Amino acid sequence: MLRIAHLSDLHVLDWSGARPLEFVNKRWTGVLNLVGARRGKHPVAVAERLAEHLAAQIAADRVDHVIVSGDLTNLALDSEFRRARQVLDRIGGADRLTVIPGNHDVYTESAVQSRSFETHMGDLCAPDAAGVSQLRQQGRAAYPIVRAPAAHVRIYGLHSAVPTPPFCAWGQVGAEQLVRLQTLVAQEPAQVRVRIVVLHHNLHRRGHVAEATARLLDRAAVAQALRDIDAQLVLHGHSHPAHQGHLAAAPGRAAIPVIGCGSSTWQHGGRNGGSFNVIEVGSDGLAAIRAFRAPADSDVFATDGRDLLGDALRPDRAIAL
Repeated sequence: MLRIAHLSDLHVLDWSGARPLEFVNKRWTGVLNLVGARRGKHPVAVAERLAEHLAAQIAADRVDHVIVSGDLTNLALDSEFRRARQVLDRIGGADRLTVIPGNHDVYTESAVQSRSFETHMGDLCAPDAAGVSQLRQQGRAAYPIVRAPAAHVRIYGLHSAVPTPPFCAWGQVGAEQLVRLQTLVAQEPAQVRVRIVVLHHNLHRRGHVAEATARLLDRAAVAQALRDIDAQLVLHGHSHPAHQGHLAAAPGRAAIPVIGCGSSTWQHGGRNGGSFNVIEVGSDGLAAIRAFRAPADSDVFATDGRDLLGDALRPDRAIAL
């Protein structure tokens, strides 16, 4: 059994070394949020606790690979990327991690142009030096990324994050990236049985404000591409509450579970000591997905025993695009 942990939206904060001129852009709105409504909502200590726990799980052969579906940072500052990388390095080496960017990781146009995410995280996206170099040179144009945690499993990481105006956080994958996804799938070796697609933005609808300012603009096209490649699972971040749903089955195909673990560090009244999901993959397909949580005053992560995969495939959980 291959076990893959899924984290998201760590929002590691670190102001150290930041210069005033770095905030003469959209970042000033982010600062207002961080000292206001989101003050203390994503403690770095929680991210570090998660990292230490997952490192122990890997050492004990209870977790084989870890996916982080974006928003490692708040403002895409280099200091935040460095601190976030220190957190991830506690988990394990690059062969154990797959990371994609979220909208907060491309918070400004300058962060996109300087390839900040790829500079700090490129080796957690690509399997070799050539792939890392391509990411750092081309940025978004080099996605999707491909990882192979087992011979019969492929992880495809899409880049849905784009710079947006203040108070907006919408995303878009784009037609070119979806064509590249289909090309990569067509090149798979015959033994691949399970395709896991990861993107930051959610596919399901949310409230009116989120729909207006933070939705995935091309979610219908993305959903069709996922059906076309016969994806077995879609993982996402962006929406901080956990989510389970599915894309209705295409003719001759199975429904596709779509699961978000929520923000792994988000504080609900200070009660969250860290959270993540674990996907269990057998030789022929998905076996189960379970959520693990720790209360804020404990280092003990436990599951309530529910199978999130079954929850996602319930008839009332079909995603309306």
